[in-house]
Order: sequence, then structure tokens, then C-alpha cells
Amino acid sequence: MGTGPHKTARAFYRAAQYIPFVGGHYAKPGKWWDRHLNKRLGFESTSQRLEYLRDPSSIIPRMQIKNVTTHQGYKYLLLFGWKNIKSALRAYALGYGGKVFPKDQPKQDFSPLGSLTFNEEITSFADRIFLDAKRAMLESNYWARGYEFGFPGTFAKTVLKLSRLDFAKEFFALGISAAEVGSIPEQKMAKYFDLPRALMVSSVIVEAEPYSETEFIFDFEPILRKLNPIYIRVKNITGEEVVRRLMARDFSSSKPPSFEVWTDRFNLHTTIGLADVGERFTPDPGSDNLVDNWRQDGSKLFGPLKPARYDKTRMETPKVVISTRPLPRTSPLGLEPLVTYAGQKEQIIKFSNIIAEAMRQL
Repeated sequence: MGTGPHKTARAFYRAAQYIPFVGGHYAKPGKWWDRHLNKRLGFESTSQRLEYLRDPSSIIPRMQIKNVTTHQGYKYLLLFGWKNIKSALRAYALGYGGKVFPKDQPKQDFSPLGSLTFNEEITSFADRIFLDAKRAMLESNYWARGYEFGFPGTFAKTVLKLSRLDFAKEFFALGISAAEVGSIPEQKMAKYFDLPRALMVSSVIVEAEPYSETEFIFDFEPILRKLNPIYIRVKNITGEEVVRRLMARDFSSSKPPSFEVWTDRFNLHTTIGLADVGERFTPDPGSDNLVDNWRQDGSKLFGPLKPARYDKTRMETPKVVISTRPLPRTSPLGLEPLVTYAGQKEQIIKFSNIIAEAMRQL
């Protein structure tokens, strides 16, 4: 991954006109050295490098990759049988979701959940919630309730969701989300009791070097070409088209823009989007209009960097995020698309790893 043209390019090139070889001999650099020098300085060709030496202002802006990582997003506890649903609610009432986590209590077997010893006084409200959910799901495969202030213990400001994934096997997805901490109670319970969770998304995060101290640059043409061997349909899509789609104004949506690339091979779909970039539209001080801070140059997208959340003097690293999810039509009623079985999870993660390796070749 190159570092891009910089102020020392001229001095570096001149100092490298003659290079040492084995035996102490010196020789004029050949094609190998030209390729190495071009990559080191971030030039696409020798002619571009020579043009830059003659006129530094002539260089074409180029996206430089800083790092490529993968990330998986999980949600919902996966449980078999009503007995385990009841025990999970009781465990949350006892603080196993982290609100009043019993640090001095030894870890107990959570399979089945019913092996835990419960205080009936503490868990009576959890039992009422369980009966409410079970009655509701006699007529539906989905149940959800929100509990605000005034409800007992850990259930205050908590949202519960329950979906039946398989009627014959009594296979359920239980969601527990608390105010200000989101799904952290699920995470803690899953880790503490070694429970599986559903895979929601597997993402490849491509970090790009800033174009300047205030702007980012993304070039989607090389990104798409690296995806060619993975997505057949990408061959008919240009980087310029991706930028146009990302630039399409949609004031009705608070979600960041994304471009969808579909594949039926794994019953999945993939989106290309942005993360940690500055606001596109800002108010114009002199009028009631908005100023568009993004601009397009062919397959390249430019825009402002995003200040760090806790340190406004530092800028976030701009990112392109390539996310893979199950198709929406595979989602159970009431829940986002999710993957529940281990083999399917491994398949999606492997797919993301293939994409990540392609992005590392940029």
C-alpha cells in the first residue's frame, strides 16, 4: 500500500538513480526498480512519476489504503424450548445482563438454563413476562414489549423481543435491549453462559488515508475491479455510477447512503457504503439553504473529514464499508435479516474474508 506523492519525492528519486547490488557494484535502475519506486511513492506508472517531477501540480488525486479489517455484528440469544426462554428471563432479572451483575456468584451451567437456582421473589416479574409472551405466541410467531420507569429491577427501560424461528424444534431468538447500553445485556449473558447469537452482518472495513488535512477521497473504480472475480454483476457497474448513487439526495432517510451489489449464490446481498466521514450538508450562514460539501470527479468522491467524538482537534479515519447480510426475504417475522446456524455463519464470514483479501491488494 503506497504512501502517495509527497514533498520528498524529488530528493528520493534523485538519490535512487544509482543503487547498490550484491558485490558492491552500482548500476542504473531497471524496470524492477521503476516498479518499486512507483509503488513506494504512490504513482501508477513511470510516466506519471516523471510528469510529477517536472510539474508537481499535475499529479492526479489517488485513494491510498491505510488498513483493511473485518467485523461481525451479532444480535439475539438463540435458545431451544420454552424452559430456556423462562430461565433466560429469570437470569436477566437476577442481573446476568450486567445491570447488577453478581460478580461474586460462580458461573453455573446454562445448558439447560433451568439448572440455575433462582430467588422466586426476585424473578416473579420475569415469570409474568414469560407467561405474557407464551400466551401471545399461541397466535403469532413474534412478540415484543417495552418496559419504562416503574417496572421492577433490571426490566426498567428494557425492550424484549421474541421470535419463533422453528416451530417443530421450538427454536427461538430472544432480544434484550436496555436504554443507553443497547444489546450489551445480550452480549454479557451470551459470554457468561456460552450462548450462541445470530449473525446480523459481516463487514469489510477499508480505511483510507485522508486526501488533505480536511478532506477524504474515495475512488470506487479500483474497488469495483477488485470485486470483479467475486461478483459477476460488478463487471457492468462503473465507479462513476457508484458515486452518483451515493450522491443521490435523500432528505427523508437518516441512514448513510449505500450502493447495493446483489448475489444469489449464497442467498446474500452486499452493500458498499461510507463510515466516519463528515456531514455532507451544512447550513449556509448567509441563507436558509444547505451547502453540499461532497463533490464528484468521475469515480472519485471528495468530502470533509469527521472530527473525532471526544477530541474535536483530531479527525476520524474515513472508511468504505462493504457489508454482507442475508437477503431480506429470509428474515423471520418482526426481526431484521439474521443467520442462526453455525454453517451459515462460517459461510458469510469466509465470504467477507475473500472480499477483505481483495481489498488488501488495492
